[in-house]
Amino acid sequence: MYSPAVSRAFLRSVGVFIPPRRRRTNRILRAKLIVSDSCCYYCGYSLTLNDSTLDHVLPVSKGGTNRLDNLVLACYECNQEKADKIVW
Repeated sequence: MYSPAVSRAFLRSVGVFIPPRRRRTNRILRAKLIVSDSCCYYCGYSLTLNDSTLDHVLPVSKGGTNRLDNLVLACYECNQEKADKIVW
């Protein structure tokens, strides 16, 4: 049904539901968090919008949510090392 030649706008115009792109949502959330604090939550490394990742303080697998009060900015290395552990 969907091919790359068919634009998202056309599919929406004929009534096909297209879920929003997560990358843009993540980028908007990271931008909001960078305004308040542009350092890695775990190691303090200075981050930019391009090298930051979102991390759940309380992992979703352990009952955490996607609300802003459960999200922090982390560098890629810290985010990978933390995985789904709970760090206080």
